[in-house]
Amino acid sequence: MRRTSWNKGKSSWSKGKHLTKEHRGNIAKALEGNVNGKANKGKIVPKEIRLKISKKVKQNYIDRPELIEQIKEKRKLQTPVYESKHEKLVQNELAKRKIPFKKHRYMKEIEHSYQCDIFIEPNVVIEVDGEYWHNLPGRKEMDEIRTLELLREGFAVFRVMALQIMDKNYKINWENLNEFITEVESSWQMNRFVRQSPLYF
Repeated sequence: MRRTSWNKGKSSWSKGKHLTKEHRGNIAKALEGNVNGKANKGKIVPKEIRLKISKKVKQNYIDRPELIEQIKEKRKLQTPVYESKHEKLVQNELAKRKIPFKKHRYMKEIEHSYQCDIFIEPNVVIEVDGEYWHNLPGRKEMDEIRTLELLREGFAVFRVMALQIMDKNYKINWENLNEFITEVESSWQMNRFVRQSPLYF
């Protein structure tokens, strides 16, 4: 139910009213120093304040460890709003070959659970690794850990660097893309009928 549904059909008390210049000035003055107000738009928060906020947030997680588990549980149900052009490119090519897929399936079967980029039943996982995010400190190591865990659980994992299929100027490398999709398709065709052994690697 909408918050204002109880007042349906009635005009807002402020409809047609205009604030005086003095009134607007008082509001602007009251917003000064308010970090959420427009009066602070573009202002740089001092480093010591940022560190103080960061320390407080970290301490909150230490004092309330259940928060981390709550966040993890909520993330399982979240679907990323943003998809890269590279991910969409792979999705389009799969669709052209009539290969059914799911986006951002939560891989709960492994210890370091996460949402994969693309999943094809019964056990094909596709990861399109962006140059920036997957070169951050510790990210490559986590990618390797998750890949090994998925392989142990019998999943076929296909990883491709985004720049291998589309460069920074958004020029598509069709040769690399077709080769990658063909490998995925071959694995999918085989595993539709024969489930891979958990220790196939």
